[in-house]
Amino acid sequence: MPKNKIIALLIIAMSCIFAKAENTVVKVAVSQKHITAYNSTAAKTTTTNWWFILDPDTRQATITYPRAEENGAIDEPFSTAYSFGFPGWIGIWNQNMYNCWSPVIDKFNANPWLFYTALRVPSSISYGGVSFTVNKIGDYAFKDCNAKYLDIPENIEAIGDYAFEGSTIVGLCDASPYQIVPNSVRVLGKGAFKNCASMTRMEIGDNVSEIQPETFDGCNAALQIRFGAGVKSINCDVNATRVAFASETEPIIDGAFTASEVWVPKEYAAAYTSFANAKQYFIELDQDTIEMYEEQPKTVRFTQKSYFYNMNSVYNYIYYYPCLEYETVEGSGRFANYNFSTNALVGKGANKVRFQMIYDDLDKVFQGNQVYQSYNRTTEECRSYSVIAYKEPGEYTYKYRSLDITRATATVKVKVHDGVYASKVIFEGDTNMVVGGTRKFIAIPVNPKGVPARKQDVTWESLNPEIATVDNDGNVTALSIGKALIKATSTDTLCPNASGTLTIVVTAPEEDVEQTRATDSRLGESLQRDNRISVSASAGQLTLSSTDELGSIEVYSLDGRMIKRLKSAAKSATISLPTGATYIVVTGGKSTKVAL
Repeated sequence: MPKNKIIALLIIAMSCIFAKAENTVVKVAVSQKHITAYNSTAAKTTTTNWWFILDPDTRQATITYPRAEENGAIDEPFSTAYSFGFPGWIGIWNQNMYNCWSPVIDKFNANPWLFYTALRVPSSISYGGVSFTVNKIGDYAFKDCNAKYLDIPENIEAIGDYAFEGSTIVGLCDASPYQIVPNSVRVLGKGAFKNCASMTRMEIGDNVSEIQPETFDGCNAALQIRFGAGVKSINCDVNATRVAFASETEPIIDGAFTASEVWVPKEYAAAYTSFANAKQYFIELDQDTIEMYEEQPKTVRFTQKSYFYNMNSVYNYIYYYPCLEYETVEGSGRFANYNFSTNALVGKGANKVRFQMIYDDLDKVFQGNQVYQSYNRTTEECRSYSVIAYKEPGEYTYKYRSLDITRATATVKVKVHDGVYASKVIFEGDTNMVVGGTRKFIAIPVNPKGVPARKQDVTWESLNPEIATVDNDGNVTALSIGKALIKATSTDTLCPNASGTLTIVVTAPEEDVEQTRATDSRLGESLQRDNRISVSASAGQLTLSSTDELGSIEVYSLDGRMIKRLKSAAKSATISLPTGATYIVVTGGKSTKVAL
């Protein structure tokens, strides 16, 4: 058959398919895999029948409500609601456990982390051999449905009128990093959440400009609402426990507005003239730009003020949102070496701040979280830190985002340099010295595995200069008996905490002295029986003589610092010392003061 005829037949066949699908509701079965929550790796695959209106010209699909089928015909008027076999599993750990959820997680370890797994709205479908992008949730689509938690993809651009009316959706769990109305949505229909009595938290994406009438009519009075940065007008009644705004200017409100607490961004607070008593939220970084070497952990500290959930300190609340492969961290008490299907990490602990870290280049992250610590915490403000490291050089950014209703955010810029970083300094050289001795030591900055760092320059310092001193080249001079700590610190500004200390042990030298003739200048009696010892001083020398062998001789300065120690089997000895000083000579159990 000629090629042009084949093409013509294919065009006709495709036209028939689209002619059938255009302006016609179709049912498409979509298989999804879910992970059962709490201490389980069991996976469950479900097949859900979704209903769509297809646009063959744009190849876009709109989710619509289910229709009843009878004798091959589909009812057009609203006749039934979605009843999902997987409305959203809930793992219960203990009472007062706050919630952490995720979209479908393909695998995770068997440790008792608590996970919510939400029902995933399809982002694309295939019908008649053609792929369609799901870009809209139509009017009444989820009316009266039984879903609790939904993961709505970022390609959804519009949500129709009464789309979730009367449904059982909870909205967002406390620690959810997702939105029911993602930032991709530009139009939120009239009465979208009307009579959603179970909904406790809702966040409106940053590209919605108008909140239409009836949006929150009949909702749970305990509802928390965040209005995104693009919201300019609110044309419905709002009755909520807590409301957070994100826009630069105060939205125009046309309706009754009641909220126990109102939160506004600190940088735009002056624009909210109608909310003079509103609380201001923020995340302030100690430094918003950091530099490091590859695989070098860096600590970023910040202050966070935003709404905190009530937490019962009796329980050890833990939640993790792992997302990447990273190595065990010494002292962290937790580790993971498996991959997850998102790009955010969440902290853990009852007294820890709830925030997540969002990475632009997740595959380049070497170490993404350890313990997220909170300290100096008040009711609404606390100091925190996190640790980050990257696998290879480059320029990156990541964000801190609060997981409470404010979604307070701060961005960190990172520059990663090529080379091995220094975490400590090690030394080469014998640490045993004698008074008056000098020895050169070598300091080597290394990483935790002992690999020499890119930069090897150090500064030297003696922490006990009365015992030993050190110069800029690592030459140590022993001055007196005792122990001295010699510190070397890397000069690399990217490794300011890389240092090490060396303990020098200084002892007095033992000398073998020759027998000499001593003058008869006795200064005292020896405590040894029948042994008379005399000591004389002349021209920088001490001369000792005795009727028996001298034995142990010790010479001290007046402040008690030992200058010399020697043993002599001879009956006389001569010791050279600096002049212009007074010494105490101890020998034969007797102390004698001598001036030179």
